[in-house]
Amino acid sequence: MKIKFLIKIYIFFILDGWPQLEILQICRNKLKSLPQQLMRCTKLRRLYLNSNQINLHGLPRGIFNLEKLEVFSAADNNLETIPDALCRLGSLKVLNLNKNRLLTLPEAIHFLQLKVNNNNNNNNR
Repeated sequence: MKIKFLIKIYIFFILDGWPQLEILQICRNKLKSLPQQLMRCTKLRRLYLNSNQINLHGLPRGIFNLEKLEVFSAADNNLETIPDALCRLGSLKVLNLNKNRLLTLPEAIHFLQLKVNNNNNNNNR
């Protein structure tokens, strides 16, 4: 339990202290949610969240504030769907949702002009 707490504190200080952050890779940390401070990183271009335990409720509200986001990689999590707000990110080019529990995707997903949209290996029910 101490390690999870320390990881969250570490992420909090990184996000709060580095608003100019462009790439954030926090894979394999057993995270269930992301801190709201992530929305302060408006220069973020690449976000790698692979191999955690994140579900839809673990993604911060206001993710659409990350207007420069080009890569959203959340493979191997517990996502059953993704927020509609991701579909409003005009800069998003890569969306990796492999190995999730996807049941549905937002209707607006077809508006994204993705280079890669590979949703194979999902544990659909």
